[in-house]
Amino acid sequence: MTTGTRCPGIATYALAALLTLVSACTPASEPEHASGPYRPPEEVRNATVVWSAAPGVDLSTTEARLIRATSESEIIGKAVGFDATYPGFAEALNSRQNRRYESSDYRGEISGTLYQHILEFDHSVVNSGFIAKTCTLDTAISRLVGGKWVPTGIGTALVTYMFTDTVGRMDGYDLKSYPLEAGADRFHWQAPSENVFGWWRAYLYDYKGLSKYYGVNTEIDPCVAWARTIDPDVALDHPPTDYARDVRPPAQPVYPGWPDPAR
Repeated sequence: MTTGTRCPGIATYALAALLTLVSACTPASEPEHASGPYRPPEEVRNATVVWSAAPGVDLSTTEARLIRATSESEIIGKAVGFDATYPGFAEALNSRQNRRYESSDYRGEISGTLYQHILEFDHSVVNSGFIAKTCTLDTAISRLVGGKWVPTGIGTALVTYMFTDTVGRMDGYDLKSYPLEAGADRFHWQAPSENVFGWWRAYLYDYKGLSKYYGVNTEIDPCVAWARTIDPDVALDHPPTDYARDVRPPAQPVYPGWPDPAR
């Protein structure tokens, strides 16, 4: 974890740089957490997320729980709709960013495994908060489009999030760690049954992808190196439709997952 002088003003200009995408709106599935514990929507239940972390990064910390819940909610928001995301995500996300989930471009059932990797947490540049740098690999997860399973992507990306503690309790809250417990069914999507965001606020801060559209960018070199340990054939020049197939892609066991709801 990086230490140093915190800059209280970074949140202000970071927000000004955020992208918002406005497109056609498709009605989302009825959220299942209206009463009782949250359950993942049907559209994602045949997919899993496998997390890993760079040396020195602990997946059991508060920071890791926050980035996992945020990134996984992002996937659900795009595939199903904002109302179907994890408990507390709607309140945690900056309101100017929730329009990103109105687009119908990514709607539909998904299957397979999304790989995610935490590079670092940096507490030095945000007052009462931190920056999280993560890598994502989307070659093994597909969306059902016109009867074909089309990969959601064919590359890797460096995704940076910013989290701020709105009530100034980070020093005590940040020291907590959580057992890495998974539910019984590791081959289907797992989710927290309760709100894990608390008083934290989340911002999508930056996105740099590996593709011909982003050009050469050495910042994502650590993500490329990590991604190629999983998929040596991470591509640059072919659209995902070139890899469409008739058979549903299999899901790998979730890690670390989330505990089953208390009975």
